[in-house]
Amino acid sequence: MSKVLVDTSKCTACRGCQSACKNWNQLPAELTRFTGSYENPPAFLPYTWCRVTFNEYMEGGAVKWYFAKLQCMHCAEPACMNICPEGAISRTFLGSVTRDWDKCVGCGKCGEVCPHQVPKVSSLKKMMKCDFCYDRTSAGEPPACVATCPSGALTFGDDTSILAAASARASQIGGTVYGEDNLFVYVLLRNKSDYKIEPGPLNPGSGPGGGGPGGGGGPKPKDAGAQGAGGNEDAGGGNADEDTKGGVKKQAAAG
Repeated sequence: MSKVLVDTSKCTACRGCQSACKNWNQLPAELTRFTGSYENPPAFLPYTWCRVTFNEYMEGGAVKWYFAKLQCMHCAEPACMNICPEGAISRTFLGSVTRDWDKCVGCGKCGEVCPHQVPKVSSLKKMMKCDFCYDRTSAGEPPACVATCPSGALTFGDDTSILAAASARASQIGGTVYGEDNLFVYVLLRNKSDYKIEPGPLNPGSGPGGGGPGGGGGPKPKDAGAQGAGGNEDAGGGNADEDTKGGVKKQAAAG
């Protein structure tokens, strides 16, 4: 199994990963709104699957920035998969978490229980999120975000080497490791909450709604729109109607 190491100490917030994700997956632009921070967008959107958080703290009388690339973590125990009433969410042979286009009804339950607030439902009632660049990683190539990172903050490799590298780097800089069981493993200098990692589910009261591993079936070309899962769009309206005829690449089917 392959993983990605995210070394936050090396991230410069260039947002090349955001652009690469949009470019490789042919994701249309979406309208966002200014929130008083350099961070944009301030939340995931149906066609914004990767974003960088900007976090500033006073240390020793000076302001210090801490950046983190966020996306679907491809959790070892995905809350989204467990709650899906249609069995539309499953794991591929890579360990990545994927959505079956034909089974998904856009109910948004996955977005309510995700501790990272990742899944979002588009205007055509389909859940959208990072698919671990399935078309690349299934061929042994790194995700687009990793391939474009100019600072070396992202590393793609087998799970053993990534976990060893994360542990060594954390020891070297006096940091901690987060997400060892997920496909994205982080080296942090501060608490995960200081990076806006794992903010908690939008609706923590939602319990498992049936479903199960699901899977199978090929997803259709991605649609357009920008409504958040559960009808809650935190970062402004979308403007991608021109893409409704399938200008966006297909997400991977479960392997």
